[in-house]
Amino acid sequence: MPPVDSVEDYGPFQVVIDKDVGPNRKGWVFRPANLGSLGVEAHPIFLYGPGG
Repeated sequence: MPPVDSVEDYGPFQVVIDKDVGPNRKGWVFRPANLGSLGVEAHPIFLYGPGG
């Protein structure tokens, strides 16, 4: 990953939000707009859910 100066500022990647995804069409996916850009071949995957 490219180095950043602060975790409180925007990072080096433009973000795309894909809404209404998944089996029940209630999920959102946040991802870099240009996968594989800035010398990164594989982006990490983070999952978050409300639990329950």
